[in-house]
Amino acid sequence: LGVLTYLQVEYIYFPDGRLFDLLSVEVATRVVNHMSVADMTAYGGTSRRNFKIMNGLLTERLHETLKPFENSVGGLFNIMWTHCAVISGSVALSFFNPTRVSDPTDLDLAITSVVTLSNSDHTIDVIESSSTVSIAPIFKFHLTAVMNFISSEGFFSAYPHLTTSGRALTNPQQYT
Repeated sequence: LGVLTYLQVEYIYFPDGRLFDLLSVEVATRVVNHMSVADMTAYGGTSRRNFKIMNGLLTERLHETLKPFENSVGGLFNIMWTHCAVISGSVALSFFNPTRVSDPTDLDLAITSVVTLSNSDHTIDVIESSSTVSIAPIFKFHLTAVMNFISSEGFFSAYPHLTTSGRALTNPQQYT
């Protein structure tokens, strides 16, 4: 028979290279749910099945993150879309890194005017943008870890690998 290399053996048993696809959807979902958002989105690009798993988990994570502030996430997104607002700060960070961030109690919305809304448990800070673009203030925050946002159409992290690994750089513009 001769000596087979590791790659040849792998090819014999898994000719398409998709070992992960042999897992049930339930098991794959549990594994993917422990991935960072950056890893989840990369994983979701590998097949339609994996995209559906990733998309469902990110949607569920987004709803769980925003639930303490608004029961109707769809209603919140309609308001955000109407006013070109985005969510930033600790809520966006907890979406990207739920295992490293405790439950946030304040929701930061970046928009073109300033308002603070609160009740006994939660605060919503509406952050005024000096630009016509509501995301402009996010890139002036003191740490790269909070340079993330959630919009009505998606989410963004300026430094996904740093953010999901629990590391950050300071923004020198804030200390001059």
